[in-house]
Amino acid sequence: MINIILITGENDALSDFESGLRQDKEIKIERVNSCEKAFDLISEKNFDLAVADENIAGTPGLEFVEKLVSINPLINCAVISSLGAKDFHEASEGLGVLTQIPLRPDQKHAKILLQKLKAVLNLMM
Repeated sequence: MINIILITGENDALSDFESGLRQDKEIKIERVNSCEKAFDLISEKNFDLAVADENIAGTPGLEFVEKLVSINPLINCAVISSLGAKDFHEASEGLGVLTQIPLRPDQKHAKILLQKLKAVLNLMM
């Protein structure tokens, strides 16, 4: 089982993306709407991936990831971001972000993310 935590306050914006993730029977998703709830849940359970929205209740997604990797440096992270690829790379450098996800991601983006995650998880085994 692959455990994913989705951190977002946007219910509708990520519904297609989340639906794409849920199509894979190996995936279990927990959704929270604040950084505090995410940190609490991550301290209680093991997650293979944290997907952070661009803005989580006023906290930028990359800022959330920066705090998260200081607490759990081995967790894989993906961030939804409107930044261009070069700017995102510069902003996320050193955070170990698995991938950038575009705003309003769909099922295709979910499939690509899962392929990347499974490749990384296979390397770790």
